[in-house]
Amino acid sequence: MPDTATTFMFRSLPLRAMPVLSVDREQHIIYGVSAAQAVEALGHDMIAQVVEHGNAARNGVKSRFTHPGLSSTGLGKYLGRLRDFRQEGDKALADLHLADSAFKTPEGDLGTYVMDMAEHDPDMFGMSMVIQGRRVWTFADGSEM
Repeated sequence: MPDTATTFMFRSLPLRAMPVLSVDREQHIIYGVSAAQAVEALGHDMIAQVVEHGNAARNGVKSRFTHPGLSSTGLGKYLGRLRDFRQEGDKALADLHLADSAFKTPEGDLGTYVMDMAEHDPDMFGMSMVIQGRRVWTFADGSEM
């Protein structure tokens, strides 16, 4: 069986129980963004891997306002980069460093919009991520499929 990667999309739950830690409008940073949350399908090992790989990205992990779709691209929706990944409980948190260009996109001022939402409506603020990986199931005897 070939060892090929598959693309997966995961959503982080909105931050109803845990709002972002803070918004630094001057530095354009949203601290404590929930990048991923462990659910039964992911498990805590996956959260640790998100943190590990997020911190290994030399320039941080690209963040956009929505995913590209069949009738739209990601062009003009770049927000910035997620940096300083860490695990807190069942979540992978990171700090969103908004790019200067996020405040003057073809779609409008997404930077201010996202900071306002994180600060005033954190229950509506959520993220999703797209990763490539291989599903491996480990059985009680240590064998994998």
